[in-house]
Amino acid sequence: MNISKYYTYERSVLINAPKIKIFEFHRDTNNLPEISPPFPKIKIISISEIPLQNDSVLIFQLNYILFKINWEIKITDFVFNERIADLQLRGPFIFWKHYHIFTSVDEGTIVTDRIDYILPFGIIGKVLHPLIKSQLSLVFKVRHNKTKSFFERN
Repeated sequence: MNISKYYTYERSVLINAPKIKIFEFHRDTNNLPEISPPFPKIKIISISEIPLQNDSVLIFQLNYILFKINWEIKITDFVFNERIADLQLRGPFIFWKHYHIFTSVDEGTIVTDRIDYILPFGIIGKVLHPLIKSQLSLVFKVRHNKTKSFFERN
């Protein structure tokens, strides 16, 4: 693969909660629909095990009303209470690796989502990149806001 085709998206949020609680929340993928935006609707098809660990496989479906996309990911980098990384096995991207990184700070925990990806469709993918990047930004903004609200509402 040509490294010049890779894009990286990164977003962080500070949550006033202990790292271990946020880490365990992310290990339970049943929480994914709870923190995901209403569109596209996400449905979990199968999870090999809960809580997540190295080599766990998750299949979920994104419903865009006019079409649905099945997405299969595998946990390829799991360091307890530090990070979880998933790699797309089948899905809409040529390449997708998503890192969930958890960092303790005095004010709580910084949760960082970092995604390295390669778009499909060649030149059409490049043209559509601003739209795809804005969709990623919206998805992770909503996820971070919902996660923050979940932990800080009390």
